[in-house]
Amino acid sequence: MKSLRTQRRLIAEVKKQNEILEKLKTPVKPLAFKQVKLSFGLAPARVRQLSPEREEGLDNRIEELLLDALISGACGHGDDETLQEIMTIKEVYDDVSKLLLNKNQVYALKIFLDLNMLKQFTAQILKEGEFYIGVLPASYLVAKTNHPTNDGKTLARRIRALGRHY
Repeated sequence: MKSLRTQRRLIAEVKKQNEILEKLKTPVKPLAFKQVKLSFGLAPARVRQLSPEREEGLDNRIEELLLDALISGACGHGDDETLQEIMTIKEVYDDVSKLLLNKNQVYALKIFLDLNMLKQFTAQILKEGEFYIGVLPASYLVAKTNHPTNDGKTLARRIRALGRHY
């Protein structure tokens, strides 16, 4: 048990530290704006699931084409820099592998991760025989591998767009 004098000294030190911390805090000001109330309709009773064969045909939907255009715009590739011939999956895999093996080239983390996902995606597509799973399942597999906290549908769409863009 500590003496009364020590207890009072410790309490005084704690109060002093709390006062210093209060002075360091930035004041919280509530944001002044009016929020618009949104009305949402009722959710559908049942969501229809597409079969993988039918879903494969939806790979070139307008959302994916727009995402492809956004990625190409963000990467700075205009029409003059586009290849005249479309690369095969094997050529994309070889090119990405060479880029990743080049130790002299330093990439931003985002670009490095994109190249790794693209390499995984093309490696899955290149599998033959009983191990071939198709473009859509391959993108889902890579997305689930690289994004373990959810189903990764958005990331899968982005991976397919990267593959088309490359």
